[in-house]
Amino acid sequence: MNRLTQNRPAEIDPDTENVAKEITTLLNNLNNCEQLVKLKSITFNAWKEKNETRNKRKIKSTENLCPISPSKK
Repeated sequence: MNRLTQNRPAEIDPDTENVAKEITTLLNNLNNCEQLVKLKSITFNAWKEKNETRNKRKIKSTENLCPISPSKK
């Protein structure tokens, strides 16, 4: 959003500037929409759970890489 509102070159034409303002307004409205907030929450939780599962698998796979057999103890 900063690209649309703050980091615009000075020589931009008025039509493009108006479109950027409209897009910014739409994005702000979407950001405040309850359903979109719920969707963000659901996707974040799914992403977090996926990463936790992946990390658990990595930890399990590094344990006992070369176990000592009972006969060599």
